[in-house]
Amino acid sequence: MASRQKAKQKFPNFIKIRQWLNFLKTYLIALFVVSTSALKRLLRTIANNQNSFLVLLLLLFFTILTFAAIVPGTHAFEGNIISEEMSFTYNGEESKLFLQNIRGIKELENEGKQTLTFTGSFQSETWPEINQLNSLQIKLTDGESRWIIVPANPQDTNQISLNELRLQPNTKVTGSIPILQKGGEK
Repeated sequence: MASRQKAKQKFPNFIKIRQWLNFLKTYLIALFVVSTSALKRLLRTIANNQNSFLVLLLLLFFTILTFAAIVPGTHAFEGNIISEEMSFTYNGEESKLFLQNIRGIKELENEGKQTLTFTGSFQSETWPEINQLNSLQIKLTDGESRWIIVPANPQDTNQISLNELRLQPNTKVTGSIPILQKGGEK
């Protein structure tokens, strides 16, 4: 008798599973019928309005192409940036990322009257007092002044990487900007 009660207890679970599968089967069949009907109507409409369909297809293609061009991503830049002058003012309320992750710079050069402030850690064997500084300000006093940043060992495959350049609030940028050239060529 105990074995009959165990069988009766398992049987209601089997009925519930079977009812659920029948319910799922009914809705899947209905979904299939509705989707095939909609697909038939769509194909009939396309056959009747071929010109409109071609226009919609081209519009969809160019929309996807536009979004693909706008979506941010990593792009490898190879070539030269040569700029004689650039002027703008950033009037934001918080610092703004201007450049990020430029790798493989062989030489960074700028010229003209300006004040440069470098922050970070510095190492010098000839001037040990620079090693304790976390900020270094350099004043170029005339139009012929130049600064050039190159790797310490040009024979090695060292390259300069610019990790991040941020514009602080109310930053005014005027005058010449660095001339970046691939391979250090002039």
